[in-house]
Amino acid sequence: MEEEMKITEEGELKNPGQRLRFWRKQRGMNASLFAATINLSPGSLSEIENGKSLPSAQTIIQLMELEELDVYWLLTGQRNVGHNIKVEQIKTLIDNLKKGIAVNRELETNLNELLHIVES
Repeated sequence: MEEEMKITEEGELKNPGQRLRFWRKQRGMNASLFAATINLSPGSLSEIENGKSLPSAQTIIQLMELEELDVYWLLTGQRNVGHNIKVEQIKTLIDNLKKGIAVNRELETNLNELLHIVES
């Protein structure tokens, strides 16, 4: 059974998994169907939403295809002015990670892989 969302304010969302769950629930999406939409198993989605893992580069690409989801917000907690994340924003995220801002090596690795995919 899916854990009940206790976070009521967007500002309380501390990691990408919490933000993804908040976004999904705001749209009334069930976890199993949403997982299938982004080519994940329900278990993998649960791990991301519970903060046990971060979205892979491939999952981030799948999320970028969801027009209503601001992937920049998902990854950073900051609202993006544009409608979707751009290559320059990925580079900025990577640079910020290298400077020690919101340091998370797994996320940095996933973003570097994503940048490579987007630029090729």
